[in-house]
Amino acid sequence: MSALTFPLLTPRLRVREFAAASHPRLFAADIAALEALYADPRVTARLPFWPRGHTATVNHVRRVVAAQQARSRRVYELVVEVRRTGAFAGVCGLVLTTPEAAVKRGHARTAELGYVLARRHWGYGYAQELVQHLLNAAWAPLGLHSVQAMVAQDHPASVAVLQSAGFVWEAGLPRFTRIRGRWWDCELYSVASAPPAPRSPRGGRLR
Repeated sequence: MSALTFPLLTPRLRVREFAAASHPRLFAADIAALEALYADPRVTARLPFWPRGHTATVNHVRRVVAAQQARSRRVYELVVEVRRTGAFAGVCGLVLTTPEAAVKRGHARTAELGYVLARRHWGYGYAQELVQHLLNAAWAPLGLHSVQAMVAQDHPASVAVLQSAGFVWEAGLPRFTRIRGRWWDCELYSVASAPPAPRSPRGGRLR
């Protein structure tokens, strides 16, 4: 397994690592952008959790930057920018969920995907573009067999994004977690690196 290479460029987006504290201006800018993202109640309406307040955001970004240096990296949390303007558009991430010991015993390597876009960038197809290109960039370098994504129930926009990238519904997870004083019902979607061949109208496999 090798690491991903950044920045990752899509036709309209640039996906990069969070800046480290050794680059104070960029580090502060990333923190400010992340705080502004999660200060929008419409953005967080379907998010069970996120860093709240300045101190929590700083600590979160420090953990993200530390994960970049891990010898066997498992967490990729990334900044999404609009290429044309350089504007902060949101964040995305992949987390490897299969322990390396299990992979060595022959278990398939899986990951969980997530993304959050700022409201001003909704409605332009950025999420679909981001998810598809992130998957394409990650399959081979990370040796992934499948990728999962969890969405809050009754979130059709996010479901449409996942389905456009080939994700299929796996399971409903009622009362999956209790956060912010209420239970969250979630839906699990997944996509495999080698999806099954499409079936012909007669039920056989198309070659």
